[in-house]
Amino acid sequence: MFRKQGVIERINLQREGGHAKPYQARQIRGVILKYKLEEAS
Repeated sequence: MFRKQGVIERINLQREGGHAKPYQARQIRGVILKYKLEEAS
């Protein structure tokens, strides 16, 4: 279970062979875009 201050959603990742499941990757991407969490270069 992952949380970040200021982000309402909680993300629960379960490993399947060391990789996130496709729906989990979509959830994570959606949260990153919604809260503009991408890493600055």
